[in-house]
This record gives sequence, structure tokens and C-alpha cells, in this order.
Amino acid sequence: MPLTDIANRKTPSTPIEITFGAQPVATGTKFATLIGHKAASGATAADFSVHVMQSVGDPVSAQKEVDLLAGTGSEIGKMAYEFVQANAAVPGRSNFPAFRVVFLPNAETAFGSSDDAIAAIKILRSDLIVSPYDASQAVLLTKLTQLASLISGPDRDLNGQFGTTVIAGSIVASAQALVFNVDNQYALIPYLQDTAGTPSQSPAIIAAGSAAVLLQSAFPYFPLDGAQVGGLNPPVNTSDRIAVGPTELSELALAAGLCPLQVDPSGRVKFIRTVTTRVTIDGTTLATAYFDWQDLVTLYDFREDTFLLLQQPQYRNKKASIDQAKKVKDGILQIAQEYEDAEAFQAVKQLAPQFVVQPSASSRGRFDFKIPVNVIPGLYVTAGNIEATTLFDQFTL
Repeated sequence: MPLTDIANRKTPSTPIEITFGAQPVATGTKFATLIGHKAASGATAADFSVHVMQSVGDPVSAQKEVDLLAGTGSEIGKMAYEFVQANAAVPGRSNFPAFRVVFLPNAETAFGSSDDAIAAIKILRSDLIVSPYDASQAVLLTKLTQLASLISGPDRDLNGQFGTTVIAGSIVASAQALVFNVDNQYALIPYLQDTAGTPSQSPAIIAAGSAAVLLQSAFPYFPLDGAQVGGLNPPVNTSDRIAVGPTELSELALAAGLCPLQVDPSGRVKFIRTVTTRVTIDGTTLATAYFDWQDLVTLYDFREDTFLLLQQPQYRNKKASIDQAKKVKDGILQIAQEYEDAEAFQAVKQLAPQFVVQPSASSRGRFDFKIPVNVIPGLYVTAGNIEATTLFDQFTL
């Protein structure tokens, strides 16, 4: 290949061009979308309209910004406050995620007669979608998980959509929550049982705070067990607090695909383990891996980085040659190795022989590739055996 793109000429001169090399690949800014109701009066925002937040680091400013549009005391304003407060109230946290809000009419019980709120965000990047409704409302949760499945599909890359999780809180009694049976990789249910007539906070607030803590965590996404959700209050009744242990409600909730929240002795609300509702592989076979949110968001990031790589000049508008296939394979392998260096993947070299890039058997001018990766799981359990021995009880002087 020529070293420059300058055309031949006979007139004596010294032409020098400036070009730009490939830019470093970086995952795009993650966004949360909060859906919530306007106040009964005082709202100026149109129903089902979308507003991108400017105040993302100060909870009071965030609520004021929303209430100017949604009316004083609006649910969506309270959700915005908690989304920021969840991290602002915890010492040492300095990452405040970007988010937008969607305005539901005050009396709306779903997402609009034509799912207007869902239509409003269908083409927007939403790494997390926060529901105002309790996860026990199965029909409404299904609408959102179907949206998440759609915008996580293989044809959504041009919209900057690479993987979405729905966050829907729940406060219902455990007897009801343990049989939700959502079983969906695109849903995560922060569960804080609160059976009081007037609970400490609504499922919408629990969902907003939980989403903010998830989204502030950075690649390679270490476990969040024990991470505080700032601004959340314990259940009204002490008896509703989720007991933590292998034979307690925490274990039952996790096995059911819930993301239970515990209350520590100081009254702080914390994650136990951030699992999605995915509990089976095919509706029957128990899922033993890739049900933690961290594993799935790592895969979404790798998908995005691979997409961004293939948009670089050295991969665009080229011939579908063997040489080009090798370049594609090497480029993706390099990203996978970088993920391993960052403790996101493991065994990349061992899996590398299984990386395949080849021309499509059914469409000329197309490459198909298959890339096996092994996401390093979080360390959640360290089990040991301490053996009391009598090996040196007997001795002779």
C-alpha cells in the first residue's frame, strides 16, 4: 500500500498531508432511563416526553430540575433525587452516571394506551431502564423486558444499543416475591420486603437507587455485595428485614432470581449479590453461570468494543479477502487480550484456536465470526475445611 494518498504530479513541490490513525477503542457512555409519573398538577412537560438530565451530581438540584417539568412532589422527581443520592450519600463515591427521565401522566397505570413511553425510548441507548412499578406487576415488567430484548438484539448496534437491563424494585411479601418466575437475563429485581401499610419507600425509589449503584461501578465490574444504596431506608417493620444466610431468605431470594437488599446493624441498605432474574438456560436446565449482572454487562461491553473496532478505517470498505479476515480476527483477539489484562476475561490464549473468522457460506462479501470468551466470575463464596488433627499429640523426649 502507498504511504500517502497524495496523487502523482510533475510540478516540483513538497506536498505533505495530515491523516489520523486509528483511535483507541473505548466503551461509550452508559445511560440510565428512569420512567416515572408527573405530579397531579404543575407539570409543564408533555406526556411521555424525554428529558436528558443536566444535574447528575447533586440530588437536590436533580429533583428541582425534574419538578420544574413534572410538578412539585412528582414521583419522577423523587426517583431522580434517589438516583443521585444513592451514590452522593456514600463516602468515597465520585462517579455519577448519566441519566434521562420519561414523564408518565399522573394517573397512568401502565406506559400509555399505545405504550407511548416505550416508543419514546426505543431508539435511545439505555443500559438500564428503571421501572416505576413493582416487579409483581408481571404484565408491565414483561413489556419492559421485551423492549430490553429488542434493543439488545444484533441489529441495534447502529443505534448504539449493545445490551440493556430493566430494573424493577419490589416490596411485596416473600411468599409472593419468591414465585415471580421472571427468568430473564434482561431483568434485575432489587427486593426489599416491606409489608407495612405505608412502606418506607416505593418500589420506584428502590429501583432508582439500585440502578445508580450498578451504573457507577466501572469495568471490569467487581462484585457489589455489601455495597450501600445510599438514601434508602430500612423497612418499617424490623421483621421484614431480609435475613442473610445459606438457609435464610437471602438464599431463597437469590435462587428465585431476585436481587435481595439487606439492612446492616446501622440501618444502611446494601446489596447482597447483584443477580439478574436469569435462573435457567432453556426454561428447565438450571443456569450455573452468567446470571450475575457483572458477567452480562462485561459481555455487552465486549460486544460494543468489537463493533467500534470494526468501524475503524482499516476494517471498513475493504475486500473480503483472506488477508482481511486475518486482520479482523487479530483485531478482535487483541481486544480479548486487553480484557484479560484488565481481569475481565481469562484463558484467551487457550481459547484463541477456537476463534473463527470465515466468509459466509450464503452471502458473498460477508464475514461470519465466532469468538468464545470466558468472563472471570466474581468471587462470592470462599469455602474451606479446617481439620483438627492429632498428628503430633504423641512425642518422646
